[in-house]
Amino acid sequence: MGALTSFTSRSFPLGSFPFRSSRSPSLQFSPVAAIFLIFWLFLSFSLGCKDQGRERPYGYSRLGNINDLPIGEKYLPQALIYLRRDEKGFSAMSTLCTFDLSKLHLKSIKQGQKEVEIWVSKFNQSQYAKNGDVLKSPSKHSLPYYQLEIAAGGAGSAADTLYVKIGSQVSKEWRLAIN
Repeated sequence: MGALTSFTSRSFPLGSFPFRSSRSPSLQFSPVAAIFLIFWLFLSFSLGCKDQGRERPYGYSRLGNINDLPIGEKYLPQALIYLRRDEKGFSAMSTLCTFDLSKLHLKSIKQGQKEVEIWVSKFNQSQYAKNGDVLKSPSKHSLPYYQLEIAAGGAGSAADTLYVKIGSQVSKEWRLAIN
């Protein structure tokens, strides 16, 4: 307590004491500064709360050898891709939320008498159907499907290796046909 008393007993010029002042400062804004402040606050709120519709960074991701990938559906966590293989061929859907690029997780919910799997973001509560359609906002964009390519081998890659071309979007109906 003695150090505080000796500190406060010093004399400071009026208004320069670091903790309190005998006169209260009044804030004065020019009309231009007030308009600028209101405009800045409006932009901050309107842009900060807007769905950005974010996209993944572009590039290729190796999914594996075609012969090792099963018929049906498979989640590939290393690539964050949901891969489907049917009689028409392969399709690949992103499993990152289009609102904030958070990782999505499959969750089983009960709809009437049956259980249905949906994709859910743990961060913003966006929900998507298993085919990528938006079920619950804040997300407004469906999950994208990406183009797939097969490497014929060479340059260090094995033959019949499947790659997803992230950033090259295709429709849900698009399939990479295989022989």
